[in-house]
Amino acid sequence: MGIALHPSIVGQPPRLASLLRALAHRAAAHEKVWITTPGAIARHVPGLTAV
Repeated sequence: MGIALHPSIVGQPPRLASLLRALAHRAAAHEKVWITTPGAIARHVPGLTAV
C-alpha cells in the first residue's frame, strides 16, 4: 500500500506528530511490513514467480 503525503496537510505540526506515530507503529512490525522505496520494489519484482 502506498501512502501519498501532501505537505500542506502533513506539514502542520499537530498532523506531523500523528504521522510520525503511525509510521513508528508500522515500523515496529518490521517482521510483517516492508518499508521500502519504489526503486527497491522495481528491483524485487523481476525475481517473483507467477502463481
